[in-house]
Amino acid sequence: MLAVAGVALAISPPLHNIEKGIYISACVVFAVIGIKLTIQQSNETARAEAEYRQKLEEINFDITGADTIPYVVPQTHDATDVVPLFMWAQGTHLLNGVTYTMWKIDEKNGITRFPELDVGVLHSKFGRPLKTDINPRPGKNGEDLYFIDMYTQSQFYTETLKFRRSNGKNTPLWAYQYFVSQQLSGEDAIDVAKRRGLRLPKYFNRTMTISLPVIETKGWSDDLISARSQSGK
Repeated sequence: MLAVAGVALAISPPLHNIEKGIYISACVVFAVIGIKLTIQQSNETARAEAEYRQKLEEINFDITGADTIPYVVPQTHDATDVVPLFMWAQGTHLLNGVTYTMWKIDEKNGITRFPELDVGVLHSKFGRPLKTDINPRPGKNGEDLYFIDMYTQSQFYTETLKFRRSNGKNTPLWAYQYFVSQQLSGEDAIDVAKRRGLRLPKYFNRTMTISLPVIETKGWSDDLISARSQSGK
């Protein structure tokens, strides 16, 4: 636009001072308009690119599950020896392709492994019942211990699940507590630890696989129920 005005000024007949002033003013106006349009277009392009990157990130999070964590909670409200299990997801993104396998160690039978089973899609707001029930058999220490390996589309977690007979009044037959850790190696471990504010041990190096704690109950379930009852909550 500014170039067109310059060409027009160059090929026009000699102009008086007033006419030259008008031409110069017009050129300035055209230049200001051009700069504003360029800035506006640049801002719109940057905004569109930012939105595009955000959408790509959301798609990637839905594919990988981002920092969403699967965990299993026993359903002990029924006063029975058999305890159903329910898997939940802590986070805001879907988990796809979730599978799990359980195993336990006891004094009598050693290691007992259960077959791997499919959960499928796990929504962050809706848990899913598992196909495996548990029939706790406490050992000499009064506890029964299970391990649950959970695989998502991009991550691997292990839950340690403990049972004992409930000690509290008006509490379910079985008390439980659980701990979930994420199995990571190399740069992934460094990145996850940084995002979650976790401290890696001094001996860690990028060639190692490490177990990082991500979920932990604050105590046995019956003790927590009794504490809430006493506090009136």
